[in-house]
Amino acid sequence: MHKTIALLLIIVIMLCAFLPISFEATTEGVEQSTKGIEQINAAFTSGF
Repeated sequence: MHKTIALLLIIVIMLCAFLPISFEATTEGVEQSTKGIEQINAAFTSGF
């Protein structure tokens, strides 16, 4: 039981440490992926 609580604490601390960095990275990734999806949709619509 104590091990799982310690593990959860470590995970929470790691998330708090990485969230600011990963949040910026994910926003950029989401923008890039939406552009990619738009390009794929355009290719499909022009193909069909």
